[in-house]
Amino acid sequence: MPAGALAAVAVRYVPAGLAPGRQPGARFDLPGLILLTAGLTGLLLGVSQAGAGHAGASQGGASQAGASQAGAGQGASAGWAAPAAWVPLAAGAALVACYVGWAARRDQPALDLSLARRRGPALSMGLCALASVVTWAAVFLLPVFVQSVQGRSALVAGLAMAPQGLITGLSTALAPRWLTGLTVRVTVLAGFAVLAVASLGLLLIVAATPLWLIAVILACRSVSVGLVINPLLQALVQPLRPDQLADATTLFNTWQRIAGSFGIGLVAALYATQARTLGQVAALHSAGLVLVAIALAGALGALALPAVRQGGVWGDGSPQDRGFRGVAPPGQHS
Repeated sequence: MPAGALAAVAVRYVPAGLAPGRQPGARFDLPGLILLTAGLTGLLLGVSQAGAGHAGASQGGASQAGASQAGAGQGASAGWAAPAAWVPLAAGAALVACYVGWAARRDQPALDLSLARRRGPALSMGLCALASVVTWAAVFLLPVFVQSVQGRSALVAGLAMAPQGLITGLSTALAPRWLTGLTVRVTVLAGFAVLAVASLGLLLIVAATPLWLIAVILACRSVSVGLVINPLLQALVQPLRPDQLADATTLFNTWQRIAGSFGIGLVAALYATQARTLGQVAALHSAGLVLVAIALAGALGALALPAVRQGGVWGDGSPQDRGFRGVAPPGQHS
């Protein structure tokens, strides 16, 4: 809340020239904004409640026998089947569906969804969702594992997460400068390969694994953020007009969070189910194998990206585009 309030004040000082000019006759889509905001809030709240329920159930099942039975009982009523999860999920889905219908009949909706019907942006958003699930599911699960299995405090678990945050920031900032000579396809493919190999490191984690090794595994996985997210966003926005950029980046980020949240919630559900029957070490290894499989699926999807250097453009796959616009000239293919 404080950050949002500060942003609302700070936006008044953004130079007006940075934004595209207002189109004649444009009107603010307040009903659409209310529908979309309420729908997304419901979806995120439902996923959060489901994930919290599964995490609590797995922690409850990690103690002694009596506590394990209590955790199993909690798992039956927690998670996706709990009213606290499915009620906001259902309401949010209904509101988002209403917004989709509303936006289709508006010339200037609060968020233009038409980009999602184009091949290029749809592929970028889909791959970004896969990368988000693989990247952040481990960040969700490992603090639970470190505290409930290894008996460490929340502060210590948080310190283990710190290096991956630093590496994420560095890779996001430096990747655009270092990777300009590579194609979008090669860069994203390399990012998913890093994610797949680094996710195999989750199979090395057991109850006695030192905290520094867990931090190293997380840090290695976070390198992929700069290799995947930035190029995909660049591939999405470059062929667009300036007046489309705001909708494109908002759509990209919204989809990344919604799809990523659902994926993380499903991985957490798998983890909780496995933890109650096989124990949390086996549950973590099962989740790790699932993340490796998702990363490999993302690598296969990356093969459909354009073989143009970062900075090129690509079309929507329509006949007039003949595939991709701005196909790299000879010598720029990797």
